[in-house]
Amino acid sequence: MLPLAPGRFSTTTGCPSVLPRSAAMARAMASTDPPAAVVTTMLSGRLGKAEGWAAREKDIQSKNKPNSRAGMATPGSAAGAAGRRGKASVGCRPAWFCLHLLNFQLRQTSMPRVLTSRHLRVFAAVMKSRSLAEAALKLGVSEPAVSKILRLLERETGVALFDRSGGRLRPTAAARQWLPHANRAAQQLDFALDMAYELERGKQRRVTIAAHAPPLIAIVPQAISRLRREMPDVEVDLRVETPHDTLELVAHQEIDVGVTNQPLPQSASNLELCERRTISEDLLVAALPPGHRLAGRALVRPDDLQGETLIALPDDSPTTILVEATLNESGVRVRAPVLARNSLAACALVREQVGIALINPLLLAGGIFSDIVLRPFRPRIVLWTEVYYSALRPLSPEAAALVRHVEAVAADIKGQASFGPPGRRQRR
Repeated sequence: MLPLAPGRFSTTTGCPSVLPRSAAMARAMASTDPPAAVVTTMLSGRLGKAEGWAAREKDIQSKNKPNSRAGMATPGSAAGAAGRRGKASVGCRPAWFCLHLLNFQLRQTSMPRVLTSRHLRVFAAVMKSRSLAEAALKLGVSEPAVSKILRLLERETGVALFDRSGGRLRPTAAARQWLPHANRAAQQLDFALDMAYELERGKQRRVTIAAHAPPLIAIVPQAISRLRREMPDVEVDLRVETPHDTLELVAHQEIDVGVTNQPLPQSASNLELCERRTISEDLLVAALPPGHRLAGRALVRPDDLQGETLIALPDDSPTTILVEATLNESGVRVRAPVLARNSLAACALVREQVGIALINPLLLAGGIFSDIVLRPFRPRIVLWTEVYYSALRPLSPEAAALVRHVEAVAADIKGQASFGPPGRRQRR
């Protein structure tokens, strides 16, 4: 008998509504003693043709029998005609055949092709190349192989990622939006595979920590140094992330420890999945270039900022949200034509006399940018630095030790910096 070719669940179209009826019919046949032959609905398309071929062979054999009557259509001939038309037909088939047929179709429709990190990296390489040939050269594969992977991605995602009109491959808007997510998925999958390989080799002493600029400079390096002295065989992965991303990574258990500012309102869902401890409370200060007109002031207030160029932090920064609320309450509008992605970049711009910045003084506790002048800002804006870890799983011994060292370093540097004029300390 010829092998069954893939078909659909409908007699005329791919309507999925036939599946429940077919499944119910199969269960009924499996739970009862079927007769020698049962009437079943044949499948369409190539399956119908395959059934038609088998039925035509039986039809030829039946014509050679002496008791076959002329003009009478046998079940085999009916099935053969239906196979030639690709339509539904009725034929006599035993129950085991029906079950086998249904099982075959379930395997054909419920077995999706698996996407790997290689597929996503090929997509990223094509997006970052000027042509398919350039992407293939970077990947060390042939152009047909790259083209095949791209079509597989489009088929599995159901999204048109490239426009192939005019003989050129142009990424669609959907492809540009999907690129950062594909990159991140590939990186996470590679990380998971590397971690599995390390676990297989017995390398389980590893801790991953993420932080943003102020604690990244002042607290985390010393904490890692103390951890390495206590546990020399522990591997540490330090990542630089924004406050929002740090909290999200902790909530999703992609990192062990996060050190960052207080959470934003839109991070409430992630905060429910985290444990947190406050390790530092600092008052916002104004960072001024050497020789600035406000450097001689004991305090800097919102009115003093009028006419000044303010170096702004990103809109989703907790510091920016608190500063904007304070300035709005004071009725002061300040020009902020320069945007720095973090407070470390803002201080670099201040030193070059691009403008002034309102920052967390914890950033400068380690002695960097010693030539920048710091003055307290009023009204007071309190900035909390907190350490986060997952509330859904216990800390590993290595991660727990790192949290302990982070808290100890924060306690050691608390109250050490002086931000007022010479001879005066900032009151907390």
